[in-house]
Amino acid sequence: MLRLLSLALILMAVSTPAFCQQIKEFKNIESFIGSLRNASVRGSAEGDLMGRGRMDWAGIVASKEENDEEIVDIYILEKLGSGNYGLVEKSASRPAFGGTGNFGYEDITIQDKSVFVVFSYHWHSCAGNSTSQFKLTKNGWQLMGIESFETNAVDGSGIDINTSTNLLTSRAVIKKTNNGKSKVYRIKTAPKLLLLKNYSGEGTISIQEKTPIC
Repeated sequence: MLRLLSLALILMAVSTPAFCQQIKEFKNIESFIGSLRNASVRGSAEGDLMGRGRMDWAGIVASKEENDEEIVDIYILEKLGSGNYGLVEKSASRPAFGGTGNFGYEDITIQDKSVFVVFSYHWHSCAGNSTSQFKLTKNGWQLMGIESFETNAVDGSGIDINTSTNLLTSRAVIKKTNNGKSKVYRIKTAPKLLLLKNYSGEGTISIQEKTPIC
């Protein structure tokens, strides 16, 4: 009996996801932002992410590291029964400076218990954007799907690529338009488990393309 109980406890420990561990609480969003170094909110949204009828919070936050480099992160805070907010997830950090291509987060929204993050760039005649959907699963804040667009000629004279990827079914639909003529491809992709804690926006635009158009 003792061995069976010990085994059950081990299995529970293994199967319990990281987000069930003790979380850090804040009185309000302002106190959370104040806990970061020289932080400012560049975009935010409120909505019920946990199915408890409370207004949880997700935001794009710029802050400074100890070396004064400015970085940007996506944060998710749960509205707790106490009225406080608990930090439940943070993305991988990316430089706030978007580089020559002006790469960066454009928007964040909450809908259907999911967080949607828009990432975009614009470099010379090339431009693109992606909308990534994250939802809480047994694995954590998992990337469910990506809708993206890219063009190598913003005046409409080149190649446009629209991609819709479902990471749960590992299926993607790709529409390529060249000088007004379009072709649609449906492909099966390799299974991928991608989580918000590892997300920085990179690689989400034209995610299925082996040969970049820009």
